[in-house]
Amino acid sequence: MKKLFIIALAAVVAMTACTKVNPEEKKSDKISFTVANYMPQTKANSRLDEELVAPEFKCYAWQFTAADAAANGNTPFMDSEVVKKKAITNGYEWAPEADYFWPKAGYINFYSYAGERVTTTNDGTSATAIAPTITASTDKKTITFAYTDKVIAATDNILVADPALHFGIYGENDYDMVTINDQMGDFDYSKNNYAYTAITESYTGVPTLFRHRLAKVAFIVKLKTADANKSASTTWEVNVLNDTQNSNLSTLKPVNKGSLTLKNTTAATKAVIGTWDVYNGDTKLVDPVVEQGGQYAAPDSSIGWVASTTATDKETISFATKTLTIEPNATKSAQTDTILLPVRTVMPQVTSGVDFDFAYQVNAKHGNATDGYTTFMTEIVKVSGKKLSEVCPLVTEWKMNQVTVYTITIDPVSKRITFDPAVVEWESATGAIALPLNENN
Repeated sequence: MKKLFIIALAAVVAMTACTKVNPEEKKSDKISFTVANYMPQTKANSRLDEELVAPEFKCYAWQFTAADAAANGNTPFMDSEVVKKKAITNGYEWAPEADYFWPKAGYINFYSYAGERVTTTNDGTSATAIAPTITASTDKKTITFAYTDKVIAATDNILVADPALHFGIYGENDYDMVTINDQMGDFDYSKNNYAYTAITESYTGVPTLFRHRLAKVAFIVKLKTADANKSASTTWEVNVLNDTQNSNLSTLKPVNKGSLTLKNTTAATKAVIGTWDVYNGDTKLVDPVVEQGGQYAAPDSSIGWVASTTATDKETISFATKTLTIEPNATKSAQTDTILLPVRTVMPQVTSGVDFDFAYQVNAKHGNATDGYTTFMTEIVKVSGKKLSEVCPLVTEWKMNQVTVYTITIDPVSKRITFDPAVVEWESATGAIALPLNENN
């Protein structure tokens, strides 16, 4: 699992009374955002505006006049300023509605986020913003993002960027280039001219690296039996059931309501990419460590979101009803993977709290499509009242910024089912892995 990097090249000072912009500021000191998704190694680039239906993010920032001083005033330098993609002469840029300029002295701390719930109807696709509640300490050096009692839906997307701390005007700050390059990867810094270098493009601005704060899951099913179990005359048919009336259920019930609290306390004395601590009330749950590749390594087993303990705060997710067959003398013992549950968003949580039911009917038939079939054996197999961690103990958590794909393999002869989970990168879950995860039925 690698995190999604969204390199937001940001910087800020607005043309409003509260920002006290000097009209004689040089054009080169104007703050703009250029956003690109950074894909490690040879992965193709995707873009923030391709991932979000409403291609925008918001930036919250405070200006400081000196390293040991409190914030400059009681008004944020940027108060959840909307940053959008705008056309310019030679392409486009990401910029706020008003022009912002670097202050001539001091530095700025930046905190960016994006989020939306997508709704599709006959009239088209629309998005509703998902935003945290933001609070700041008296000196404005401790910032808290809180997503409280959020009900998570299948199409939700929440991204929060690592804080970009202690950035200022050209030549004002002493940057630890080794540390920043270790954190950011393919970046080249020259004073305050921040540059992201890709194969064909380079951008300037404050580095804003987003992480997905939700998880995704998908389920697929296939048939497999030993060659010795196949015959010249028997067709094995498996029907995945979801029949409420007869209690033949194939469902997943995760907790879909919880809270996420992120807190950053900066003691930065030079430009640095910060991290967020995860809290439950006043108790720190996760003290993240940034590893090479940009992954979070939590020293304990906490996954960040605090799940609701109310029994009704669960979503019943139905698996698709499917029919799979192994033909007589089939040349392959395994059938093509078939989607039970397309990739969807879920709240990060431990799988010991996820209810799992699965039912399927096995039919053994003689005959062929031309002359017809005679069913000589029918049996319904159920896995009822289990926790997902019981049937698949290899995966104990659905973690932020991860996609977990479960493959359920059914042997229709022995009636045995097995689970093979795989954790894949967020960007891979819509096609790059060799699974039909875009199937809609």
